[in-house]
Amino acid sequence: MIWVVGVIVVGEILIFVQLMLSYQKRGARLKIARAPILKRIEQHKQDLVELSEKVQARTTESLEKVDLRIADYTHRTGFAANLVAELDNEAHERAEELGLNADDEEEE
Repeated sequence: MIWVVGVIVVGEILIFVQLMLSYQKRGARLKIARAPILKRIEQHKQDLVELSEKVQARTTESLEKVDLRIADYTHRTGFAANLVAELDNEAHERAEELGLNADDEEEE
């Protein structure tokens, strides 16, 4: 009777060892398959970093150009406003010289 229990225990130990070896092989295969995937993920990560740096550089360049254009247009607008004010004053002076006023201009 003891020999039956011994055979069963030895059989269970053998089955346990086979399962452990099987899981160890499967784990090794997963590690081997994991390495290329991790390498690809790292490459994609690096590509995204480079792309984001390029986008940021181009955006900065574009913003600098836009800022320069805004400054130029602001300067031009100020110059145009000064010219309009001068012309408006000259027009009022000329109208007074001719004896015209705003009411006469609206009627004509």
